[in-house]
Amino acid sequence: MIKKSPLNNNDRYRISILFFKRAAKLCKGYWFGKNAYRPWGMLLLCIFISVFTSYLGGYISNLMADQTNALVGKQPIYWRLFTWVSFIGISLGVLFQTTDFFSSWLVQDWRKNLTKEVVADYLSDRLYYKLDMYPEIDNPDQRIQQDIRAFCLAMVALPTTVFGILMGFNIQLGIIKSVSPTLSYSVVISLFIMFVIYLLINNPLIKINWNIIMSTANYRSGLVQLRDDAEVISLYRGESSEKNRLFSLLTQSVLWSRKLILYNLFISVVYLLIDSFYSVLPLFFIIPLYFSGSIKYGTIDQITGSVTFVWMMAYRLFSIIPTVINMVPSTNRVYEIKDIHSAIRRGDQKGRGLVRHYSGEIELNNVNVYLPDNATLLIKDLSVSIKENTIITGPTGVGKSTLLRMLAGIWPYATGDIYMPVEHDIMFLPQKTYMTTANLRSQFTYPLQDNNDFDEEIVDILYRLGKGDIITKHGGLDNQSDWKKELSLGEQQIISFVRVLLRKPEFIFLDEATSALDYETEARVYSLLSEHHIYVVSVAHRETLIHYHTMNLA
Repeated sequence: MIKKSPLNNNDRYRISILFFKRAAKLCKGYWFGKNAYRPWGMLLLCIFISVFTSYLGGYISNLMADQTNALVGKQPIYWRLFTWVSFIGISLGVLFQTTDFFSSWLVQDWRKNLTKEVVADYLSDRLYYKLDMYPEIDNPDQRIQQDIRAFCLAMVALPTTVFGILMGFNIQLGIIKSVSPTLSYSVVISLFIMFVIYLLINNPLIKINWNIIMSTANYRSGLVQLRDDAEVISLYRGESSEKNRLFSLLTQSVLWSRKLILYNLFISVVYLLIDSFYSVLPLFFIIPLYFSGSIKYGTIDQITGSVTFVWMMAYRLFSIIPTVINMVPSTNRVYEIKDIHSAIRRGDQKGRGLVRHYSGEIELNNVNVYLPDNATLLIKDLSVSIKENTIITGPTGVGKSTLLRMLAGIWPYATGDIYMPVEHDIMFLPQKTYMTTANLRSQFTYPLQDNNDFDEEIVDILYRLGKGDIITKHGGLDNQSDWKKELSLGEQQIISFVRVLLRKPEFIFLDEATSALDYETEARVYSLLSEHHIYVVSVAHRETLIHYHTMNLA
């Protein structure tokens, strides 16, 4: 049985070995898959451009020295140097834009690929349903929609930025060392100290960003719930309660956002102090050399430009720290979906005390069904063979609907042996009908593929159920609408039975699936099911349903 989450929550808020392992696994499918040569080629192109721009930056530093000396010496070559420096500067801007274009393309392509991979996990083994058993996996929709993008964006930016920065460091430090080795050593040491400082002051941002993501997602979910349940809330006159609930969620989101603002203010002050120190650092080494006549005036501009360029490269390198910090929550939030899926799969393979067998009939042997705490027993030692229409009755809360969930394979808290037909031969109809975001035809054919070949059969079934006007009433089979709101609950339940009669399974399991139908339509439904030799297992409270069944489980 699934007893507890396999996740270690402490690893969510820090850069650890586990974080790097998760990031590597998320990269595996795209960067080492069948068509990996395309992203690698694009990435190497971005790295090459980044390295080349760093080389141009070093070349410009030398030109700046010559340009300044030409200006001081009033030499005509100044204008030619000015034109050449300007051209290279424009070329650098074009190259930066080119890198941004290819990087953006790479991010979007990887995002599409990784999203498909995660969605495939999300839909496998009914993970989308079972995640409710893991409350720490909040807002999977946001994890798929936003966190995947943040992860891909950061991962693509890292190599292109790092390679360009390292190349720039190497070139500019070489220029600085040629003039003042002491200054070059001072630059390296000071940058290392700054890197450690930046790393330490940015580390708390991991937890802050995690809570911002989670609180924002919770607030958005609250708004979505208000929209989806607008009618029910309106009937309850629940506006005041909803306002308090939404304001509470908003307060949490704003609270964490304010913490981020204040902490970023602190980081900005530290950055400003370091920047001020670094702007005057080269003067302590270069001015004495100029006064002693060891260097020309143009060299001051050259070295100052080189140190400034090194600082710019360092600043870009340090800016990777917040990028990585921000990537930690996104990486963990995305990978947790895959991690939970793997854990559930391992549990399914090992067995949780419930053994499923395929059979042409339905039989339960010594089945026990529990609540999620694995201690509270709902159903004890149930043994029954179902070969005819069966109705399950009893007071509310005894586990009737839970029994159906267990038979459907979506309730893991059970032990015993069950024998069931293959999935194609069974269907489960809940009280609430699922309506897709597609045309009316797709509502009838779900989960089968939208196919015009079903049109005549749909019309015939509706006519025999006494509901032949549904199609014309709602604009035809090709009409699209918000069917969950446009169709009445009874019409939605009629659509559920059309789905059954199109598919014609051997058994169907109904959980109050006729509760919104009038008695006459209900009778026609059961008559058609009987005509097509479809056995029915019903959970219901209506006494009128008893005579449609020959066996009663109470």
